[in-house]
Amino acid sequence: MKTLRLAVPLVLAAFSLTCHENPTDALGPAELEPVFASCGDPPCGRGGRDATSFALSFDGNDGTETPDSDALDVTDTWTMEGWIKPSQPQAGTQCIICKWGLSVSASYGIAFENDGRFANGRFDLVTHDPAKNPNNTKIFSSKPFQANVWQHFALVFDQGQVWLYINGVLDASCGGALGNCYNGNVKETVPSVPFLNTPQITTSKVSIGRQSSPEGFISNHYLGELDEFRFWNVARTAKQIRQNMNKALNLRKASGLVAYWRMNEGIGQVAADLSSNGHDLQLGSSAGADAADPAWVSPGKP
Repeated sequence: MKTLRLAVPLVLAAFSLTCHENPTDALGPAELEPVFASCGDPPCGRGGRDATSFALSFDGNDGTETPDSDALDVTDTWTMEGWIKPSQPQAGTQCIICKWGLSVSASYGIAFENDGRFANGRFDLVTHDPAKNPNNTKIFSSKPFQANVWQHFALVFDQGQVWLYINGVLDASCGGALGNCYNGNVKETVPSVPFLNTPQITTSKVSIGRQSSPEGFISNHYLGELDEFRFWNVARTAKQIRQNMNKALNLRKASGLVAYWRMNEGIGQVAADLSSNGHDLQLGSSAGADAADPAWVSPGKP
Protein backbone atom coordinates (compact mmCIF):
# COMPACT_ATOMS: atom_id res chain seq x y z
CA MET A 1 0.00 0.00 0.00
CA LYS A 2 1.05 3.59 -0.54
CA THR A 3 0.43 6.40 1.86
CA LEU A 4 0.49 10.17 2.17
CA ARG A 5 1.91 11.73 5.27
CA LEU A 6 0.97 15.38 5.06
CA ALA A 7 1.30 16.44 8.64
CA VAL A 8 4.88 15.30 9.31
CA PRO A 9 7.51 17.62 7.75
CA LEU A 10 10.11 14.84 7.41
CA VAL A 11 7.60 12.71 5.53
CA LEU A 12 5.72 15.22 3.44
CA ALA A 13 6.96 18.69 2.68
CA ALA A 14 4.64 21.51 1.78
CA PHE A 15 2.78 21.01 -1.46
CA SER A 16 4.01 22.87 -4.55
CA LEU A 17 2.62 23.12 -8.04
CA THR A 18 4.85 23.42 -11.07
CA CYS A 19 3.40 24.69 -14.28
CA HIS A 20 4.05 24.85 -18.00
CA GLU A 21 2.66 27.35 -20.45
CA ASN A 22 -1.10 27.11 -20.74
CA PRO A 23 -1.99 23.91 -22.59
CA THR A 24 -3.46 24.66 -25.97
CA ASP A 25 -7.05 25.77 -25.96
CA ALA A 26 -7.85 23.72 -29.05
CA LEU A 27 -11.00 21.66 -28.57
CA GLY A 28 -12.45 19.53 -31.32
CA PRO A 29 -16.16 18.70 -31.67
CA ALA A 30 -15.58 15.13 -30.51
CA GLU A 31 -14.35 16.42 -27.15
CA LEU A 32 -17.50 18.32 -26.24
CA GLU A 33 -19.09 16.45 -23.36
CA PRO A 34 -22.87 16.79 -22.80
CA VAL A 35 -24.55 16.26 -19.45
CA PHE A 36 -25.79 12.77 -18.60
CA ALA A 37 -29.48 12.03 -18.70
CA SER A 38 -30.94 11.64 -15.21
CA CYS A 39 -30.41 8.12 -13.83
CA GLY A 40 -29.99 6.58 -17.27
CA ASP A 41 -26.42 7.21 -18.36
CA PRO A 42 -24.79 6.22 -16.03
CA PRO A 43 -27.38 3.76 -14.72
CA CYS A 44 -28.81 4.13 -11.25
CA GLY A 45 -26.45 2.87 -8.55
CA ARG A 46 -23.32 3.63 -10.57
CA GLY A 47 -22.71 7.24 -9.74
CA GLY A 48 -26.27 8.54 -9.97
CA ARG A 49 -29.38 7.37 -8.14
CA ASP A 50 -31.95 9.86 -9.39
CA ALA A 51 -32.28 13.44 -10.59
CA THR A 52 -30.93 14.79 -7.29
CA SER A 53 -27.20 15.53 -7.15
CA PHE A 54 -25.16 14.41 -4.14
CA ALA A 55 -21.71 14.99 -2.65
CA LEU A 56 -19.68 13.49 0.19
CA SER A 57 -19.29 15.43 3.43
CA PHE A 58 -16.25 14.83 5.68
CA ASP A 59 -16.32 15.81 9.37
CA GLY A 60 -12.61 15.60 10.17
CA ASN A 61 -12.67 11.89 11.06
CA ASP A 62 -13.79 10.39 7.74
CA GLY A 63 -12.12 9.09 4.60
CA THR A 64 -12.36 6.96 1.48
CA GLU A 65 -9.80 4.86 -0.36
CA THR A 66 -9.22 2.65 -3.37
CA PRO A 67 -6.51 -0.03 -3.77
CA ASP A 68 -3.31 0.69 -5.64
CA SER A 69 -3.17 0.06 -9.37
CA ASP A 70 -0.73 0.82 -12.19
CA ALA A 71 -3.16 3.34 -13.67
CA LEU A 72 -3.15 5.40 -10.46
CA ASP A 73 0.67 5.65 -10.53
CA VAL A 74 0.64 8.85 -12.58
CA THR A 75 3.97 9.76 -14.09
CA ASP A 76 4.91 12.29 -16.78
CA THR A 77 1.54 13.63 -17.97
CA TRP A 78 -1.76 13.79 -16.07
CA THR A 79 -4.65 15.95 -14.89
CA MET A 80 -6.63 15.85 -11.64
CA GLU A 81 -9.73 17.93 -11.07
CA GLY A 82 -12.74 18.13 -8.80
CA TRP A 83 -15.08 20.27 -6.72
CA ILE A 84 -14.30 21.12 -3.09
CA LYS A 85 -16.29 23.00 -0.45
CA PRO A 86 -13.99 23.26 2.57
CA SER A 87 -15.57 24.16 5.89
CA GLN A 88 -12.29 25.11 7.56
CA PRO A 89 -9.54 25.50 4.93
CA GLN A 90 -7.26 27.17 7.49
CA ALA A 91 -7.48 24.31 10.02
CA GLY A 92 -4.07 22.85 9.15
CA THR A 93 -3.04 20.01 6.86
CA GLN A 94 -6.02 18.30 5.19
CA CYS A 95 -5.63 15.64 2.52
CA ILE A 96 -7.95 16.04 -0.47
CA ILE A 97 -6.49 13.23 -2.58
CA CYS A 98 -3.27 11.53 -1.52
CA LYS A 99 -1.00 8.65 -2.46
CA TRP A 100 1.61 9.10 0.21
CA GLY A 101 3.44 7.63 3.18
CA LEU A 102 7.04 7.54 4.28
CA SER A 103 9.72 8.24 1.66
CA VAL A 104 9.53 4.81 0.01
CA SER A 105 5.74 5.06 -0.39
CA ALA A 106 5.37 8.79 -1.09
CA SER A 107 4.16 9.69 -4.57
CA TYR A 108 1.73 12.64 -4.80
CA GLY A 109 -0.75 14.53 -2.69
CA ILE A 110 -3.23 17.38 -3.05
CA ALA A 111 -4.18 19.13 0.18
CA PHE A 112 -4.68 22.21 2.26
CA GLU A 113 -1.43 22.41 4.15
CA ASN A 114 0.14 24.40 6.95
CA ASP A 115 3.87 23.96 6.46
CA GLY A 116 4.96 27.21 8.07
CA ARG A 117 5.74 29.38 5.07
CA PHE A 118 2.32 30.79 4.12
CA ALA A 119 -0.97 31.53 5.82
CA ASN A 120 -3.10 28.46 6.42
CA GLY A 121 -5.69 27.65 3.80
CA ARG A 122 -3.37 27.46 0.80
CA PHE A 123 -4.15 24.63 -1.61
CA ASP A 124 -1.11 22.71 -2.84
CA LEU A 125 0.30 19.76 -4.76
CA VAL A 126 3.34 17.85 -3.53
CA THR A 127 5.25 15.23 -5.53
CA HIS A 128 8.13 12.94 -4.61
CA ASP A 129 10.75 11.02 -6.59
CA PRO A 130 13.97 10.43 -4.63
CA ALA A 131 15.70 9.01 -7.71
CA LYS A 132 15.63 12.49 -9.28
CA ASN A 133 15.47 14.82 -6.29
CA PRO A 134 15.90 14.02 -2.59
CA ASN A 135 13.42 16.77 -1.73
CA ASN A 136 9.70 16.90 -2.14
CA THR A 137 8.55 19.52 -4.63
CA LYS A 138 5.46 21.70 -4.35
CA ILE A 139 3.20 24.30 -5.90
CA PHE A 140 0.77 26.47 -3.92
CA SER A 141 -2.39 28.35 -4.78
CA SER A 142 -1.88 32.10 -4.97
CA LYS A 143 -4.17 32.71 -1.99
CA PRO A 144 -6.20 30.79 0.62
CA PHE A 145 -9.46 29.13 -0.40
CA GLN A 146 -12.82 30.44 0.76
CA ALA A 147 -14.77 28.54 3.41
CA ASN A 148 -18.22 27.05 2.72
CA VAL A 149 -18.13 27.86 -1.02
CA TRP A 150 -17.92 25.34 -3.88
CA GLN A 151 -14.66 25.82 -5.81
CA HIS A 152 -13.33 23.82 -8.75
CA PHE A 153 -9.66 22.89 -8.99
CA ALA A 154 -7.72 21.38 -11.87
CA LEU A 155 -4.03 20.43 -11.78
CA VAL A 156 -2.34 19.77 -15.12
CA PHE A 157 1.11 18.11 -14.96
CA ASP A 158 3.32 17.74 -18.04
CA GLN A 159 6.97 16.71 -17.80
CA GLY A 160 7.51 18.52 -14.50
CA GLN A 161 5.62 21.66 -15.48
CA VAL A 162 2.31 22.29 -13.72
CA TRP A 163 -0.71 24.56 -14.13
CA LEU A 164 -3.24 25.10 -11.34
CA TYR A 165 -6.69 26.31 -12.38
CA ILE A 166 -9.24 27.55 -9.86
CA ASN A 167 -12.81 27.80 -11.19
CA GLY A 168 -11.45 27.44 -14.71
CA VAL A 169 -8.98 30.34 -14.41
CA LEU A 170 -5.20 29.90 -14.26
CA ASP A 171 -4.12 30.61 -10.66
CA ALA A 172 -0.50 29.40 -10.51
CA SER A 173 2.11 27.66 -12.64
CA CYS A 174 5.73 26.57 -12.44
CA GLY A 175 8.47 24.51 -14.03
CA GLY A 176 11.01 25.35 -16.71
CA ALA A 177 10.34 28.62 -18.50
CA LEU A 178 7.21 29.15 -16.38
CA GLY A 179 9.24 29.77 -13.24
CA ASN A 180 10.62 27.79 -10.37
CA CYS A 181 8.76 25.46 -8.05
CA TYR A 182 9.10 25.19 -4.29
CA ASN A 183 11.49 22.97 -2.39
CA GLY A 184 9.11 21.11 -0.13
CA ASN A 185 11.71 20.16 2.47
CA VAL A 186 12.57 23.70 3.56
CA LYS A 187 10.48 26.73 4.45
CA GLU A 188 11.58 28.93 1.58
CA THR A 189 9.07 31.58 0.50
CA VAL A 190 10.79 32.11 -2.85
CA PRO A 191 10.64 29.12 -5.23
CA SER A 192 13.99 27.59 -6.20
CA VAL A 193 13.34 24.17 -7.80
CA PRO A 194 13.39 24.12 -11.64
CA PHE A 195 10.68 21.47 -12.10
CA LEU A 196 8.19 19.50 -10.04
CA ASN A 197 9.24 15.91 -9.41
CA THR A 198 7.50 13.28 -11.48
CA PRO A 199 5.67 11.17 -8.83
CA GLN A 200 7.45 7.91 -8.09
CA ILE A 201 5.66 4.58 -8.54
CA THR A 202 4.66 3.13 -5.19
CA THR A 203 2.21 0.61 -3.74
CA SER A 204 0.25 3.14 -1.67
CA LYS A 205 -3.52 3.29 -1.84
CA VAL A 206 -5.19 6.41 -3.16
CA SER A 207 -7.11 8.07 -0.35
CA ILE A 208 -9.65 10.86 -0.67
CA GLY A 209 -10.53 12.90 2.41
CA ARG A 210 -7.62 11.70 4.55
CA GLN A 211 -4.11 10.26 4.43
CA SER A 212 -4.02 6.48 4.79
CA SER A 213 -0.48 5.19 4.45
CA PRO A 214 0.87 1.66 4.01
CA GLU A 215 2.85 2.22 7.19
CA GLY A 216 -0.44 2.35 9.10
CA PHE A 217 -0.81 6.10 9.51
CA ILE A 218 -4.30 7.56 9.18
CA SER A 219 -4.22 11.31 9.54
CA ASN A 220 -4.66 14.73 7.91
CA HIS A 221 -8.43 14.46 7.63
CA TYR A 222 -10.37 16.86 5.41
CA LEU A 223 -13.22 19.06 6.67
CA GLY A 224 -15.95 19.86 4.16
CA GLU A 225 -17.60 18.49 1.04
CA LEU A 226 -16.08 16.89 -2.10
CA ASP A 227 -17.67 16.03 -5.43
CA GLU A 228 -17.11 15.09 -9.07
CA PHE A 229 -13.45 14.01 -9.04
CA ARG A 230 -11.76 13.20 -12.37
CA PHE A 231 -8.36 11.65 -12.92
CA TRP A 232 -6.77 11.71 -16.40
CA ASN A 233 -3.51 10.38 -17.93
CA VAL A 234 -3.40 13.29 -20.38
CA ALA A 235 -2.83 17.04 -20.02
CA ARG A 236 -6.29 18.58 -20.31
CA THR A 237 -6.46 21.97 -22.00
CA ALA A 238 -7.66 25.13 -20.29
CA LYS A 239 -10.67 25.19 -22.61
CA GLN A 240 -11.57 21.56 -21.88
CA ILE A 241 -11.44 22.27 -18.16
CA ARG A 242 -13.65 25.35 -18.43
CA GLN A 243 -16.20 23.84 -20.80
CA ASN A 244 -16.70 20.61 -18.83
CA MET A 245 -16.24 21.44 -15.16
CA ASN A 246 -19.95 22.23 -14.68
CA LYS A 247 -21.35 19.10 -16.31
CA ALA A 248 -21.03 15.35 -16.05
CA LEU A 249 -18.77 13.62 -18.56
CA ASN A 250 -19.84 11.75 -21.66
CA LEU A 251 -17.80 8.61 -21.08
CA ARG A 252 -17.74 7.71 -24.76
CA LYS A 253 -15.77 10.88 -25.49
CA ALA A 254 -13.61 11.12 -22.37
CA SER A 255 -10.24 10.09 -23.81
CA GLY A 256 -7.54 9.39 -21.24
CA LEU A 257 -9.92 9.06 -18.28
CA VAL A 258 -8.35 6.94 -15.50
CA ALA A 259 -10.97 7.36 -12.75
CA TYR A 260 -14.25 9.25 -12.48
CA TRP A 261 -15.93 9.55 -9.09
CA ARG A 262 -19.23 11.43 -9.45
CA MET A 263 -20.04 10.79 -5.77
CA ASN A 264 -23.69 10.91 -6.73
CA GLU A 265 -24.97 7.61 -5.31
CA GLY A 266 -26.59 9.26 -2.30
CA ILE A 267 -26.58 5.96 -0.36
CA GLY A 268 -24.31 3.02 0.42
CA GLN A 269 -20.65 2.29 1.14
CA VAL A 270 -19.16 2.86 -2.33
CA ALA A 271 -18.51 5.85 -4.55
CA ALA A 272 -18.29 4.17 -7.95
CA ASP A 273 -15.57 4.76 -10.52
CA LEU A 274 -17.56 5.41 -13.70
CA SER A 275 -14.49 5.06 -15.93
CA SER A 276 -15.03 1.26 -15.78
CA ASN A 277 -11.39 0.90 -14.62
CA GLY A 278 -12.50 -0.49 -11.27
CA HIS A 279 -11.18 2.22 -8.94
CA ASP A 280 -14.29 2.31 -6.74
CA LEU A 281 -13.90 4.23 -3.48
CA GLN A 282 -14.76 2.41 -0.27
CA LEU A 283 -16.25 4.76 2.29
CA GLY A 284 -14.77 4.59 5.78
CA SER A 285 -12.42 1.96 7.16
CA SER A 286 -14.39 -1.18 6.30
CA ALA A 287 -16.87 -2.57 3.81
CA GLY A 288 -19.66 -2.04 6.33
CA ALA A 289 -20.88 1.16 7.91
CA ASP A 290 -18.47 2.61 10.49
CA ALA A 291 -17.55 5.86 12.21
CA ALA A 292 -15.14 6.85 9.43
CA ASP A 293 -17.84 6.98 6.72
CA PRO A 294 -18.35 10.40 5.13
CA ALA A 295 -22.01 11.41 4.82
CA TRP A 296 -24.04 11.71 1.62
CA VAL A 297 -25.40 15.25 1.28
CA SER A 298 -27.41 17.13 -1.33
CA PRO A 299 -27.10 19.12 -3.49
CA GLY A 300 -23.66 18.44 -4.94
CA LYS A 301 -21.71 19.85 -7.89
CA PRO A 302 -22.25 19.99 -10.79
